[in-house]
Amino acid sequence: MKSNKTMKRVGRLAGSVAGFLPAAQFAALGGATAILAPVASATPVASPAASVNIPITTSGVYINVVTGGTSSLPSGAPGWDLNPWGSGGLSIWANNAASPNDGVMTAIGGSSTLAGNLPAGTLVDGTGTFVRSGGIATSGTGQFQVNATNYIGFRFLNESDGLLHYGWASVIVGAAFNTAGRSVGEIWYESDANTGILVGDTGAAAATPEPSSVALLAMGAAGLLAARRRRKQSC
Repeated sequence: MKSNKTMKRVGRLAGSVAGFLPAAQFAALGGATAILAPVASATPVASPAASVNIPITTSGVYINVVTGGTSSLPSGAPGWDLNPWGSGGLSIWANNAASPNDGVMTAIGGSSTLAGNLPAGTLVDGTGTFVRSGGIATSGTGQFQVNATNYIGFRFLNESDGLLHYGWASVIVGAAFNTAGRSVGEIWYESDANTGILVGDTGAAAATPEPSSVALLAMGAAGLLAARRRRKQSC
């Protein structure tokens, strides 16, 4: 409700600015569309699975994104979606038995067969390339980093509606890819089926204009209104 009121106020301000500024100048400011555009359009949901340790084994851990269930065995996490594992390195597999569409996204411009470390803000949707099984990129575009938090994009079959959903997860790596200290930090997925999600998006700023945009727009509208009053008084 509060965000709707804010959007209406911004809309009125945008209309005021559009009324006073020449079209070219209004467009240069980004126009009403840019000003009113939400920071993110997704409606992310946090998975109950968080801070999940990745054992240094050939089984690793099986994670069900929706239920949050985890296990060292597939049967222990029915409908599992992600499986980070590895004793000599790190691989991240998707459940190709539950859905032929499950997969981990590769880096844009990187290897088409390895899971990529994606920059924050990367769009995870049907335009991406997804792999069901394989290692992580350790060189080139999208390479994973040690002693760092890395980010993956993925798609999975949501058992609650039987449809394809997209998500992202943070993968924390320690001093090496095959040593203790590696884990899946957090997992978020888009609640709307077949809808993309931005890496790092938790929905905190969804449908709310950036404060700086609102402030600048308000200041601009106020200044223009004052200028118009001064012109009328001088006439």
